[in-house]
Amino acid sequence: MKRSVCFVNRVELHFKGNVFSQALCLGDVDNDGRNECIVGNVEGSLAVFKKGDRDKPWRSCSDLGMIACVGVGDLCRIKKNILVCIASEGLCHVFYLEKEFEDHRGDMKPFYTQRVPANIRSLLLADIVGDGICRLVVGHTDRIVRVYEWDPGSVSEKEPIAGSMVMIKKWSLEAQVGSLSVSDGGANGSPLLIVSHPGGNYVHLAFESSEMKSTEEEPESVQLKPSQPITVKRRTRISESDGIFTSSPHSSLLVGSSSVASRVATEILGSIHSKKIFDENQRLTAVCTLDGSLQLFCGRSLLWELHVNHQLFALAKVDITNDGNEEIVACAWDGRTYIVDTDRNAVTYQFDENVAAFTAGQYCVDTQNVSCLVYATFSNRLYIYYDVTLPTIKATAFDISSLLEKYPRLQDRINRGVVSKREVVECCIYGDARREETLLKKLEDSA
Repeated sequence: MKRSVCFVNRVELHFKGNVFSQALCLGDVDNDGRNECIVGNVEGSLAVFKKGDRDKPWRSCSDLGMIACVGVGDLCRIKKNILVCIASEGLCHVFYLEKEFEDHRGDMKPFYTQRVPANIRSLLLADIVGDGICRLVVGHTDRIVRVYEWDPGSVSEKEPIAGSMVMIKKWSLEAQVGSLSVSDGGANGSPLLIVSHPGGNYVHLAFESSEMKSTEEEPESVQLKPSQPITVKRRTRISESDGIFTSSPHSSLLVGSSSVASRVATEILGSIHSKKIFDENQRLTAVCTLDGSLQLFCGRSLLWELHVNHQLFALAKVDITNDGNEEIVACAWDGRTYIVDTDRNAVTYQFDENVAAFTAGQYCVDTQNVSCLVYATFSNRLYIYYDVTLPTIKATAFDISSLLEKYPRLQDRINRGVVSKREVVECCIYGDARREETLLKKLEDSA
């Protein structure tokens, strides 16, 4: 039986327009150490919200096309985060925001725009090879996965970031492309690119950084079936103008599958950190489907499976309990949110509106990043729940006696009205250090 929790403290942001499920993310776009919330809509408006924003975003841009996905990462290899926004029409916009202008609010403009093949539905900014270089991976609705790398150019004072994006890899898959993620399941903990397929299936796309060398060979056509393990040899590297790519061979593609219906939309999330996994080179991978199935894998082994009566469409990971272990957060279209630890203990939260997009992670509310749940609704609102820390996911008995033993004067302060019963109950339920510090301060001030 799953217990329910209630989150109250939230930030409400105004943002008009319909939002795709991949057009919402959290990240440090201005490299000041404090994360922002980035969201784009189908009308072509992109907004960056910082702490304290309500009606107006910190930065905004319009006329970018039908924004399908956004992401933050060191794409340009300058050891600074870059904001990437891709429209369904095939326009890739790259933004660089500087923290020197943190107090200035207004418009932003991309410093680089490139036309790429259209119908992109998902993106990933990550090191997918293990060489420390962040690359852009995009998934298309026509079952194509492409990888782009930033090719640096000459840097000047007027153009601190120079270069262009070059396509270095391409896969043609047999099933529809869902979400993209990275797993640490490769040799010696090296990354593996994961692509989800309908029906709870997923594909690992593994290749070596040595394959990134350009050659003049013609491409080799490969079709991948998500029903059985496959190993193929493949050439890679590109000519972006005509989509031809060549390179040295050997790409290993490993396919996993499950027993759920073959047409059900699937999301995947890799590299879930847990201290309970003793092999540091083997982290966890979560898979959820629209028919309410949530699975956790360690490598190729299925650890557990959880079935719910809600349509799960989004996956995220965040350390809710502040114990160094990441919990899995799955959200349904109707707002039902499941927070599950690696031992299959779960809590649920019911958001009170239908959800267009969802993410979870770190967001700066006051002066530091805290764990948050972010909901984009169909009523032109974003809700960021920032007080979501739980002492444990596993259900425990409500015991106020331990708190009374720890603070002998607490009972007297409750009777005198110095400390409210509500504060004591919240401290027992949530158990976070901030509430306990507030309680202790009240006891000291009333001494």
